[in-house]
Amino acid sequence: MSFEPESDQSCSDVLDAADNDRRVGQFAASLEKFEWFFEKSRYERGMGGVRLSFALGYWMELASVYPPAMTAFLALRDRTESRCRNSRGEFKAFHELSALNRYLDSDDRTVDLFLEIARTNQDAAKSMYHVAEPLLVERGLYEECGPFLEIDQTVATNISAFRIGKIHEESFAGHVDAPPPLAEEMFREKIVRLVALLAISNRLTDAQVVMDRATAELESIDFRSELMAALSGHLPER
Repeated sequence: MSFEPESDQSCSDVLDAADNDRRVGQFAASLEKFEWFFEKSRYERGMGGVRLSFALGYWMELASVYPPAMTAFLALRDRTESRCRNSRGEFKAFHELSALNRYLDSDDRTVDLFLEIARTNQDAAKSMYHVAEPLLVERGLYEECGPFLEIDQTVATNISAFRIGKIHEESFAGHVDAPPPLAEEMFREKIVRLVALLAISNRLTDAQVVMDRATAELESIDFRSELMAALSGHLPER
């Protein structure tokens, strides 16, 4: 990377500049900025979500018109995969790899690496599991989920996220640019999936505990119906 920002430029400023360069056809300059942003924003508070979503999407838009950007993206993915494998399952590397593979339509590589690590280092795999779970479920690898299902922390985390999400949504009530109300949908999806996976693993008592705690937080006829179906091992299509 030869690009260096001005002293008063933040990571966010560089990302905006990278996308602007792409729009005006300054492709090489755009790529340099995307590469700089991906490395440096790793250490900037509040950039995690943007770094592994919008920024990668912008980079892939550049790659669609500028082949060296795709070459660089693939090289980054390969380095990240090696970093994860060599560290025997560093969570940050796995999280980054999952995002990179998602934009490359290569989720199977993420699943394969998770299963490889799970065979040799279950503690490391446990820290990565919540990233891998949706991909495992998509592929019907329910038994592979079993060793990593944990109820107390998982339910507490999802309840907390649901409450924070609802507060955020309420703060935008009536705004024209309000974000879509997704807190309840995400809560229901994750809890229903957990109950179904517990049922498939013959942990019906734990599944019932999760149902009771979740319905105490969110009372809904539709939610109860989804949970009852999950208790029979049914995973809803999303």
